[in-house]
Amino acid sequence: MTVYADILFVVNFSMDILTLRAVCAVTGRRAGRGRLLSAAVLGALCATVMIALPETGALVRAAAGGIISALMAGITFGFRSRAALFRDAVMIWGAGSLLGGVMTALFSLGTPVFAGGDGFPAAYLLCVLFSFLWTRIRRNGTGAREASVRITAAGITAEMRGLCDTGSSACEPIGGLPAVLVRREAVRELGPLLDRTVRGERTGLCLRMIPVRGLGGERLLPGFIPDRIEIGGEERAAAVALDGEGERYGEADALIPGPLIP
Repeated sequence: MTVYADILFVVNFSMDILTLRAVCAVTGRRAGRGRLLSAAVLGALCATVMIALPETGALVRAAAGGIISALMAGITFGFRSRAALFRDAVMIWGAGSLLGGVMTALFSLGTPVFAGGDGFPAAYLLCVLFSFLWTRIRRNGTGAREASVRITAAGITAEMRGLCDTGSSACEPIGGLPAVLVRREAVRELGPLLDRTVRGERTGLCLRMIPVRGLGGERLLPGFIPDRIEIGGEERAAAVALDGEGERYGEADALIPGPLIP
């Protein structure tokens, strides 16, 4: 079989970009365009080179995939700790496996995909399952923690403590960004500014009305897309909703949804 290295590189590069974008979307994290492109180039180069190498066993291929995922994670999100690097690598590995498995199934329509004896589809399913379980364990283990929240919007910066709430599903309806619920009292300057924005004045805030479900039913909270938001010292892609009630926050001033938990 003839393999064209340039086509193989482009295909793997495209798949790696989609994989990294998917991980960013699921975790609510931001990564610069340069970091994404560099990580995708590394992944595509490694995949292209591995095709030219002699045939190896499944364990060697799995180990190589894990190492490449770790390198891509380090390039994309930086190195904060070994645990964070391992978590990011697992998510990239799982997302890539899921995407690759879906593409394999699409290209194999009409043929018995699971009939082969090389364990190819089974390996992909195991990677996806491992990634899913690790993500659930990670979120469940951090659900009771607090994290610092720093919000910058319209030239105003507010800092507070947030409660990590894995049960929160609040998100802004246009872009689907997860929404951090904040006590109105914790952002005294942004509250009146948001009220003026709701009345139609130009204030520099990007207004969003965010639906929030709770024990009392569904509420519609005024919110906005901040210029920058950091959670646990890491920049995230998220919206902010101001809550005038705040009975569920305990000693904290914000509720941080699961996808944003550092």
